Amino acid sequence: MNDFYSIPENYNLLISGEIGDNLLRKYKYIILSKYFRQLVELAISEAAIITNDSSNAEVLNDLKTFILTRYLKQYFDKSEYESNYFRLNYDIPDWLNSKKEDLCIKDFKLSCEYRIMFTDRAKEVLNNILGLNRDYDLSLQILYRDGITMKLWPAWNKIEKQE
Repeated sequence: MNDFYSIPENYNLLISGEIGDNLLRKYKYIILSKYFRQLVELAISEAAIITNDSSNAEVLNDLKTFILTRYLKQYFDKSEYESNYFRLNYDIPDWLNSKKEDLCIKDFKLSCEYRIMFTDRAKEVLNNILGLNRDYDLSLQILYRDGITMKLWPAWNKIEKQE
């Protein structure tokens, strides 16, 4: 395989997506299912180096917390979808959902609490996939292949402070 893709024409066909789709899906699945946590750790670590600003540690930690809830394999392993609670120093979900493109994450510095939970539809899809394929790895591979993982991420529901 290495010899085949070391030929420039073949490599260019791979990059353009004309060949190798099965390989790209396979390795995307492996990275996202088996090394998700390490990938997130690496990305956050590199972001800290690139920004070279120690004041970013708090926001990067919140970002890591947020992203790690999108690791679907952790829910497959438990086969249950319990709610979890998180306290963030930066309102990452509001920042991501903001329609104002000129706002920076630093504009969302606000201690907030969230409850994350799966929608009934996400639970149904996850249970159906698990029911069809007793092999969790195959189930995850199907979800990544079909590009529907984003629809299955847990919802972040802000807990409003009572006064």
